[in-house]
Amino acid sequence: TAQKVSAAQLAALLHLGDGAAIPPLPEELPALLAPSDPNETLAERAISDRPELHAADARIDAKRAAESLARREFFPDFKLVGAYDTFWELPDQRPFVGLEFNVPLQIGRRRAALEQARAETEQASLERQAAADEIRAEVESAAERLRESHHLLAITRDRMIPAARDALAAARAGYETGATEFRDLIEAERALRSAELKERSAVADESRRTGELLAALGVPPGAPPESATPPATSPHANGASHD
Repeated sequence: TAQKVSAAQLAALLHLGDGAAIPPLPEELPALLAPSDPNETLAERAISDRPELHAADARIDAKRAAESLARREFFPDFKLVGAYDTFWELPDQRPFVGLEFNVPLQIGRRRAALEQARAETEQASLERQAAADEIRAEVESAAERLRESHHLLAITRDRMIPAARDALAAARAGYETGATEFRDLIEAERALRSAELKERSAVADESRRTGELLAALGVPPGAPPESATPPATSPHANGASHD
């Protein structure tokens, strides 16, 4: 049962139809490409690509349309009418053509409806701006965490592992000449393995941070963004109300 539930959830995430087979797992995951643009450019790209902001823009358009409709309620509504009334005896009197119009007399109610529509448009604009600010902060935080993971991986590879290898070589040479004990050789070997483990952990952290940045940018899985560089692990604007 749990397997069927998981399969149904995966099918929904992959936009597969009912009963569609889930594709097999890939034998090897491709390396994620991290964008190399400045934070400001990344934030603007996220604001233009994130589906949340597309939905917010659609809500603003809907509120503006409702505001425009409320504004039209202040104008008379004209309608051309025609009829043929057999009630009259004379045939010349039976045809009838007229102009029907509705005069907006309840100005207070219409003004209140317009103010409500304007307020809803402004609210939708503010919500859109708040979502854009949140996305901008999310992108900047993700980019900073990725930059930090690059730095940590570089330190591990360029300093910790070479130093541990040199220490192991010195301990081995000292043990062969009798200058050091076997325990020192074991400790040096353990230190090298610990440094290599830290490198693997840094590689995984860098890949995870890259995925977080791509998610913050709104990049679909498997679609590398433009202006991307391989990671070290691998050789409406502000919608305002219009009167």
